Amino acid sequence: MLAALAALSLPAPSPSPQSALAPLRTIASVRATPYCSALRRNVAPAIVGLLESDRAIDASAPIFRAMYQHGTIEHSASMEFDVMHMESLITPLVKAQRAIDNALADNAVFLKSPKTDDDRKLLEIKRELQAAQARQKDALNVIGGLVATYQLGEMQQQDTPVSAQDSLRANPSAATLLNAGVAPGSIGRLPSEDPANYGPFQDPFAPLRIAIERLRQDGDAKESIASRTIVTAVEQCRP
Repeated sequence: MLAALAALSLPAPSPSPQSALAPLRTIASVRATPYCSALRRNVAPAIVGLLESDRAIDASAPIFRAMYQHGTIEHSASMEFDVMHMESLITPLVKAQRAIDNALADNAVFLKSPKTDDDRKLLEIKRELQAAQARQKDALNVIGGLVATYQLGEMQQQDTPVSAQDSLRANPSAATLLNAGVAPGSIGRLPSEDPANYGPFQDPFAPLRIAIERLRQDGDAKESIASRTIVTAVEQCRP
């Protein structure tokens, strides 16, 4: 994507180092054709949105580790700030995803029934960018789901009888997260879902962090595919 943003003129955000889109900085002047104009007006903003999303998603990894440290090992009030920090990633992620959607939603640029090779190339770029975006939306769901579930657990915990609150405080992070929602059935909890089993050697947030990491890896692979296609497209548009 270095050749792509070197050829087009929109400033890109500070990207994640591992992103395939990371080298892209600007999409500068291109030939004044509908095809080349679409690269600058539609594809470039979508790339910027992908980079913004990657940066926000990558920022979640240290927060997951902090939540484990503060909420499961130290039982610290800092856990509340960690959740707030995680929640702060949602708005920029949603904003970036909306920008991508808007950039790729132009039916006058991305024709449902392509008639020319240029039309088909633009649809190919759109599909490849949306494939990378889909992984970002999955990551957003993980982050948003964690925050919403934790907040639900907090509200439910406030309604818990005082006599039962001491056991919840024994492991506030796991209890608040895992006690949210419907109460366990008659067979009780699975060991993997029991807050009592979490501690210094068992991280309740690890599955979520690992899920984010895998989504980023898959998304980065899809960004690499898109980058190769866009580089070729931009070469066609050089003045």
